[in-house]
Amino acid sequence: MDAVTPPAEVFTHKFFAPPSYPGAIHRRELLERLFRQPGYGVVVVQAPAGHGKSTLLQQAKSLADQQGALTGWLAFDEADNDMRRFTVHMQALVESLGSQDAADTTPGTRRRLSDWMSTQLVQFDRPVRLFFDEFQVLNSRGVLTAFRDLLERIPENVTIFIGSRALPEIGLARLMVNNQALVLRADDLRFTHDEAHQFFSQARDLGVNPQELDAIYRQTEGWPAALQLFRLSLASPSVRRSLTGMSGYKPRELAEYLADNVLTLQTPRVQEFLRRSSVLTRLSADLCDHVTGWQDSQSILLFLERSGLFLRSLDSDLCWFKYHTLFSSFLAEQVRSEEPEAVLEVHQRAADWFHGHGCTRTRCTTPSLRATTPSPPTS
Repeated sequence: MDAVTPPAEVFTHKFFAPPSYPGAIHRRELLERLFRQPGYGVVVVQAPAGHGKSTLLQQAKSLADQQGALTGWLAFDEADNDMRRFTVHMQALVESLGSQDAADTTPGTRRRLSDWMSTQLVQFDRPVRLFFDEFQVLNSRGVLTAFRDLLERIPENVTIFIGSRALPEIGLARLMVNNQALVLRADDLRFTHDEAHQFFSQARDLGVNPQELDAIYRQTEGWPAALQLFRLSLASPSVRRSLTGMSGYKPRELAEYLADNVLTLQTPRVQEFLRRSSVLTRLSADLCDHVTGWQDSQSILLFLERSGLFLRSLDSDLCWFKYHTLFSSFLAEQVRSEEPEAVLEVHQRAADWFHGHGCTRTRCTTPSLRATTPSPPTS
């Protein structure tokens, strides 16, 4: 059997759930469905970007913690299609739950991974809730089969929660027929009118009246990301005046219109930072400094996260961050169409940084970059 991959290849930022932001709407009705009794073995939250999948899973994890369950979180990325890397991170997820009395064995082949995990998980005398986000990036037949094998062996004390933009091919049909799996889709994740009212009532400085709220709700159909974009862009008089004239917009057009207005409300320096960094799949202060040639990227990153500008931290030290896919794709498309040479420069600088810090698809020796006190970036 091959030797187990050393701990140095475990990326710790993948095990942190998104933080709970002030003002987030508690999805009580959805959580009641997720935690019904008798419970489901598998819960899949499937919807396009911007529908609040990660937020719902984060709230479910918090609720599971409150109920005394053992919980673990793992966010996948494209490199996890490598079976060796996938196995190492699945093993690390289980081991993060605590020690057990099982023999000191480790997973080797695909079949042994599912057997090893089920053997380990069944020994806990408390419920176990495992959360897997960004599942849509997994397309390796071996990796998907390994996950399917796990679902076939899932112990009764375990529930697996999956967030994905596409419905994963892991044998869900049989589980749903047997009432062992729940799938929530985009329509389930839309805010109700009451939730939208609660969302905007928290922004008292905007003074959104009932007529404006009705217009916003009709146009967004409760799409969480669009509501957030509206809340960020309503400080623009042109957006406010156009509330009743956007009924013909398709969802993507609406998002692009709102994202453009959110961007123009930022200082020129923040706009430039957003454009330059939008093509990066994950960000750190040191990486952004290298890409932009600046020296205050950490302050800007923390300012963006604090301001709710579609940026979330990937670790507890606030070292690594990620943009919301909807927002970053809009920004990146703008840069590609307007400054294609800038995109090439960013990719080259980022590649140089990753190479210089020993980062590859499966390994990164970069030391932690500690957070500093955030302050609004200057123009």
